[in-house]
Amino acid sequence: GPGGASGGGGGAGSARPDPLDILKERLARGEITPEEYEERKRVLGV
Repeated sequence: GPGGASGGGGGAGSARPDPLDILKERLARGEITPEEYEERKRVLGV
């Protein structure tokens, strides 16, 4: 079968990164404001 490197285990950099990590990254890059960061945290319930 096709197989591939993405198979199976959960882990730090797996298929779906932690939403909070993504938020922090976007904030650090200046893609979102601190206000947007807080709002998204609230929406995500984190």
